[in-house]
Amino acid sequence: MKKRLMMAMMLIASAFAFTACGDDDNTDNNNGNGSGSGNTGIQSSINETDNSLVLTITMPQMYTMTITTNFREDECVSAEGKVECYSAYVCDIMWENLVSEIEDEEELALYHRDGNTIFMNMTDEFVGSTKAEVRMIFQYMTQGMNGENPFAKIKRIVA
Repeated sequence: MKKRLMMAMMLIASAFAFTACGDDDNTDNNNGNGSGSGNTGIQSSINETDNSLVLTITMPQMYTMTITTNFREDECVSAEGKVECYSAYVCDIMWENLVSEIEDEEELALYHRDGNTIFMNMTDEFVGSTKAEVRMIFQYMTQGMNGENPFAKIKRIVA
C-alpha cells in the first residue's frame, strides 16, 4: 500500500517543488504571506458517508487531489485517485515526475492522464481494509499538511 500512497504524495510534492519558482515580479509579498513566504496554502479534508471515505488535498491555483474509497459493510471494495490540475503546465510536470518513478508497465497501467486530470487505480492498495484503517491512513496523510512541505510528509509515510 505504501508504494501507491507514496506515488500520490509524489504528485503533490512535484507540484509543490516548483510553486515558489516563477517570473512573478510583484515585490509585495502581502506581509510575508505572498510569493516565497513558505506558506504553501495546502488544504485538506476527509469526508465520510455510510459507504465511502474521501480524502481531498488542494493547493489553490495548482491542483486538487481526491482519493475515494468505497465500502461494502466495513470492507473496502474499491479505491481511486484523481488529480485535477488547474493548468497543463502543472499537469505536465506532475505526470512526468510520476512516470519517471514507475519502473514496470503493469504499474504504469494503473495510472492514466486525460487532459489536465491524472487518474490512479488504487483498489489493490486499499481492498480488504476496514473503514477505520483507511480513515487512519487518510488522517495520517493530512495531519499537519496545511502549510507543510509535502517532501517531509512523504518521508514520514514511507519510513
